[in-house]
Amino acid sequence: MELLMDKGLAPELASGNEDIVIAINEDLRGAAMSVATKLRASGRTVDLVLEDKRMKWAFRHAERTGAQRLVMVMPEEWAAGNVRIKELESGEESDVAVGDL
Repeated sequence: MELLMDKGLAPELASGNEDIVIAINEDLRGAAMSVATKLRASGRTVDLVLEDKRMKWAFRHAERTGAQRLVMVMPEEWAAGNVRIKELESGEESDVAVGDL
């Protein structure tokens, strides 16, 4: 698939997901599930990544699927009640309170 992508021959894989949610480490997977559930309850379409994947993979996956945002559950941010959200079109990152999702 990557070879096809490099040559510009890969099909567009638009999943329709607005958000990709990923936990930075295994200990935060439960938190990522909670975040995904909250986003879905607010009407957003979400792809929850539960596999042990690197951030580079998550960014590529988000681009390939046409997601709008990458929602990262990270230790320090989660301890403060936040998640880090990267707007994929602009590249802008911000910390958002879980209660504001």
